[in-house]
Amino acid sequence: MYLYHNTMESNKEFRPDPRLKLMDQVRKVVLNDHYANRTKQAYCDWIVRYIKFHGSAKNPRDMGKSEIEAFLRHMATNGHVAAVPQRQAFNAIIFLYRHILDKSIEGQLEPFRAKKDVHPPVVMSKNEVQHVFSQMQGTHLLMAKMLSGCGLRLVECIRLQVQDLELELSIVYVRAAKGGKDRASLLFPTSIQTDMQNHLEKVKRLHDEDLSLGY
Repeated sequence: MYLYHNTMESNKEFRPDPRLKLMDQVRKVVLNDHYANRTKQAYCDWIVRYIKFHGSAKNPRDMGKSEIEAFLRHMATNGHVAAVPQRQAFNAIIFLYRHILDKSIEGQLEPFRAKKDVHPPVVMSKNEVQHVFSQMQGTHLLMAKMLSGCGLRLVECIRLQVQDLELELSIVYVRAAKGGKDRASLLFPTSIQTDMQNHLEKVKRLHDEDLSLGY
């Protein structure tokens, strides 16, 4: 039962069926290796862009170091791609050759990469946080407090289930987080526990109503 009524380690020995289409093979491997959903989509998008950059006529198996460098160079100089997505594109292409095509890249790739922008982190003051909270209510307010007080990512908060909470121990468990790993986080302050208890009672009523209707 989900709290909000919302219904990597890589296995290097796994190889997809070579008879499948290339992108179907990619999806099989990222699914098997438990990549995050956003990473799955990003890898697929970058691999498609890499193939289309070379006209979609050449098979990636017939391409290598020079074609990869040409793609990276284009992104760094003409594509206006920031450092983080460019690094993700690089990782996606290496993933393609290493885990799908089982092909090594001869020679060291030239680092045609955008310069990483350095920005100081944006930190909200206590008063600013309280002001944001004052504009929210209900489930959204509780979720915002969980993000702020427990250090959860948004997707982690949405995926929380009742079994992930230990209110008496002030602990919330995050299952299959980034990298497919589990972790435990403190559930604080006390106001969150009170709000969460009330929310759990509400969710249980919804769950009981679904069961009574035959769901």
